[in-house]
Amino acid sequence: MITHPTEPIAHQKQGLVSLHPKVYHFLAAMAVLFILAAWTFFAHAQYGFVPVAVTLFILFGIGIVADIAHIWHDHHDPIEDPGEPTQSFAEWLAGDVKIQPGTVSGKHAAVMAALPIAAGGVGLALLAVARLIAVG
Repeated sequence: MITHPTEPIAHQKQGLVSLHPKVYHFLAAMAVLFILAAWTFFAHAQYGFVPVAVTLFILFGIGIVADIAHIWHDHHDPIEDPGEPTQSFAEWLAGDVKIQPGTVSGKHAAVMAALPIAAGGVGLALLAVARLIAVG
């Protein structure tokens, strides 16, 4: 008979990234920018389905993150893990964030989380502006 331990294993206690809520707000803003840029860049009739696909893909990703946050909120222990940080954003940036192998600075964590969607959103927005200037 297999018995399961009642105490979490060390790697389960360590936790994942605990980002400040303002980082999530920035990520949502970049997702909206990405969607708007896709609709602007692919506004030509020959690309009719592409902005719809991009919108659905981004909304699907946001939905997954929201669903995971909802599940975590329903099943976490508020005494052991109080949830979102109570300090200001500036204090959070100056502090450390726990990740699987150890800790990183808050600034580094925010950049690592935001860089992919920000680069995509800003890059596609710049392409949309260049296309509008070139084509009209």
